[in-house]
Amino acid sequence: MYNALFPPAGATSEAADCSAYPAQAPSYRLRAIGAGGGGCFSPSDFTCSPAGAAFPPPPPPPPDLVIPSNPNTTFRPDAVCARDADGGPFRLRSSVQVQTVTIFPSRYTAFCFGVELANPAPAPSPACSGTRVTQLAFNARADRRSDLLSVIVRGPADQRRLPLSGDAWWAVPGAATQGASLPIGNALWVRPVDWTVNTVRDLQGRGRAQVCLELRPGVGLSDFCLGGAGGCSVAVYSSDTCCPVGVAA
Repeated sequence: MYNALFPPAGATSEAADCSAYPAQAPSYRLRAIGAGGGGCFSPSDFTCSPAGAAFPPPPPPPPDLVIPSNPNTTFRPDAVCARDADGGPFRLRSSVQVQTVTIFPSRYTAFCFGVELANPAPAPSPACSGTRVTQLAFNARADRRSDLLSVIVRGPADQRRLPLSGDAWWAVPGAATQGASLPIGNALWVRPVDWTVNTVRDLQGRGRAQVCLELRPGVGLSDFCLGGAGGCSVAVYSSDTCCPVGVAA
């Protein structure tokens, strides 16, 4: 049976190794299992490799398969903001909620990230003196941006579904135009948000103050986001110089 699957050169093989077989043969081991106690043979393995020989390692992944690296702990949305987790009055909620969001007459399933107030509130600092959420930056894979269908902003008075067009959401802030387009990076920018401290305090109790990502069916958050352990690193901006980074999963 083994020779039928991998015909050796010259129809037979007298060699004690795999040299007479096709190149893929050493990667396979054929196991014969007897049919219960009445089987006509005992379980045994058939391979062209000599007994005790090590099987070759599996082939490398194809070039377009990205294997996740260590969790991302160095997300830096831009060069001037203070990423300190204890800066400013706002924080990223640590848990992501998968929700069905209704925007009449349609319903959308999305991964929702919440903003909450820091407790206890930190003292203002020169870098973090702002009192409004101005924007959020998600550490996400630009090469998977086609998997993002829309962004839903759940604010005080309404829920806005923002379909994505072009690469403007991924453009690197302050970068010079290259030809006819802006350079993009691994950050998804959601702006404007414009939530005050009082707004966030009120929305927390109503399960709002959320920015939700609607991904294509079958795409998980770990496929789209960078942040480790299936989560996403997100910077919450209260000014151009204050963007504490949290991880939600």
